[in-house]
Amino acid sequence: MFKNHKKKIIVIVLLGIISTYYAYKSCIGNTYCINFVSSIIPGGSHNSSQKYEIDLSILKSYPQYIETSTIHSAHNSIEAKRFELPSSHRYGAIAAYKDTFIFMDAFGKLFLFNIDEKDAKNSQLLKTSSPALNINKKEFDEMHDNEALIQGFAVKGLVVFKNNKKNYIVASTFKFNIANNCQTISLYKSEVINDKNSFTTSKWENIFDSTPCLKFRHGGKTDPGAVYNTISSGGKVQQYDNDSVLLTTGDLENNGLSSPDLVQDMSNSYGKVIKVNIFNKDNKIFSLGHRNPQGLFINKDKVIFETEHGPYGGDEVNIIKENKNYGWPLRTFGVNYDVKAHRWVFDKSDRTHSGYEKPIMSWVPSIGISNLIQIEKDHFDYWKNDLIVSTLQNTVLYRLHLNNYNVITIENITIGHRIRDIIELNDGKIVLLTEDSKNWNDPKSFIILNKFKPASNP
Repeated sequence: MFKNHKKKIIVIVLLGIISTYYAYKSCIGNTYCINFVSSIIPGGSHNSSQKYEIDLSILKSYPQYIETSTIHSAHNSIEAKRFELPSSHRYGAIAAYKDTFIFMDAFGKLFLFNIDEKDAKNSQLLKTSSPALNINKKEFDEMHDNEALIQGFAVKGLVVFKNNKKNYIVASTFKFNIANNCQTISLYKSEVINDKNSFTTSKWENIFDSTPCLKFRHGGKTDPGAVYNTISSGGKVQQYDNDSVLLTTGDLENNGLSSPDLVQDMSNSYGKVIKVNIFNKDNKIFSLGHRNPQGLFINKDKVIFETEHGPYGGDEVNIIKENKNYGWPLRTFGVNYDVKAHRWVFDKSDRTHSGYEKPIMSWVPSIGISNLIQIEKDHFDYWKNDLIVSTLQNTVLYRLHLNNYNVITIENITIGHRIRDIIELNDGKIVLLTEDSKNWNDPKSFIILNKFKPASNP
């Protein structure tokens, strides 16, 4: 009798474990579901103090290898390995680090990716001992009951800054000023500390805040003077020299229509590229006239490539030069969101971009442009020095072949996922940070692009 009772208990426990496991798997990408299942697991966590933040303990078994596929281009067959993340937020950023890369999620947690070249299923996303950025996200969420506003408030950019023998992590993010109920686009720095094989960083130091601190405006495009002003934020950051980075800032929809135009005003930080000394914190406006700069890349010759969203059409690739004006909102190849208007309301140039710096490439209609790189390695045949431009809306990569920095040819390479960020690794592989759809809470992925190597003949 006792033995039968013991067997029943064992069966019930096993069934409970199996059910919980499959419930957990079905939750991936759903913050609330994950938190609930975690709470019923012995030793699990149920802490949802930040409305959209996941329980980071579940990342110990991630990234989860999904598939290997082949992508074809004009010059290369590309092997694409995809790894899913249980992240419930579309923002965050990646940066090359030594022979791999780091990932900072939207809430300021830092991870190191360790890929197993022999078996992708053994690849790991390692939690670092780095402290998380404190951007006052919890307080912001509690004070603003607006999903679009909350989801836009996040980490935007990341770079590994090399200075002599030291490495620093520099991250860009929104920061919430609790006392004044306003926001800045801010930069933080942390020194990388290498102890044998471990990876950690020192305490984060705030090195730049945009000015002025902007009040939030709620509403929609149909409400004059009321917009979601965590949109059009920019936020890409790249190392410029031994002391400084360049940071892109968007107009936060201060484009002269829904609110006063800040972009052409040199007294503020918005719609600009800002040069920031990461050591003494000196900063200056490097260029102006930008709408929503989504991409930034500085090559070895100090040529600065930038991508930015136009309005309805007019996504751009620019070459940024110091003290130059790129025209927004006075010049654009896009049109007003009211499609009945055949030109942007402030653009009187008949699409010549006269009087301002012209883009080297512009797309009409928009492609939902994101970040870009210039290929520096020899890994992919015929691609060296080409620009690879990633997209959100079109879910493709655009390969732009240049001659004297003029676009000669364009190739579309279909990826099939919204691409938030792109980097080139030291060995020439390309890493994409992707999203599955337009829904805020869909899982994120890493896709690693490698030159296809056919199996050798037996």
